[in-house]
Amino acid sequence: MRILTLLAILLLSITGINELNAQNTGLQFESLPKEVQTALKKDYKKHVINSMEKAHAKGGALIYKVEVQKKSKIYRLVYSPTGILLNKFKMKAYSFDGSENNTDRKDNGGGAPIPPM
Repeated sequence: MRILTLLAILLLSITGINELNAQNTGLQFESLPKEVQTALKKDYKKHVINSMEKAHAKGGALIYKVEVQKKSKIYRLVYSPTGILLNKFKMKAYSFDGSENNTDRKDNGGGAPIPPM
């Protein structure tokens, strides 16, 4: 298991995490691997999940991208299936004035807080 994780990290560092294929799907928190759920609950329990995606790096390694927000700080987190944080991107914060369309985002997190352990 450790060898596979190290191999995935090595593969991602060689191929580059920024070069992702367009095979992304929206997820529910419960459908993330338990290890990723545990890591999020531990390190980002006060954050709100904006979106979650399952993707494949160019070399084929499976990764999970999760966007979390706490006040005006937004982070795009990239996890391996074993719950290892592979990369963390700080994103620009955005705010809404109420004039935007309010769409239901059930398929990608819906702005729900991370469930307690």
